[in-house]
Amino acid sequence: MEVRGRNLVTGLPKTVTVTSSETEEALRETTGQIVEAAETFALFRAPRHPYTQGLLKAIPSLEGTADRLYTIRGSVPDPRCPLPGCRFCPRCDQSRQDCARQVPDLRALAAGHWVRCCHIS
Repeated sequence: MEVRGRNLVTGLPKTVTVTSSETEEALRETTGQIVEAAETFALFRAPRHPYTQGLLKAIPSLEGTADRLYTIRGSVPDPRCPLPGCRFCPRCDQSRQDCARQVPDLRALAAGHWVRCCHIS
């Protein structure tokens, strides 16, 4: 994966306003491992990794219609002790048994859109 340009952000959702207007590409990582990278607008329009999807669902609506904000279950694992399979597996709503064993590769889904997940093709 090649990261081009100088306008890049790695954090969501804290930097959502900066990201959407001032960067060309965005990376999403968990416990020190990139799980999704894409052109910024593509990442916000069509996030593919369950972690990115969860973070974007957690952004409060301007209308304030939700009684409760969305939260990703569980706690962030200790990055000093990586899990044997997918690092997001314990918190993922889409995880299956093989996720705990298989370390997914960072794969290109489309030009400039990369995802690390066993079940996304």
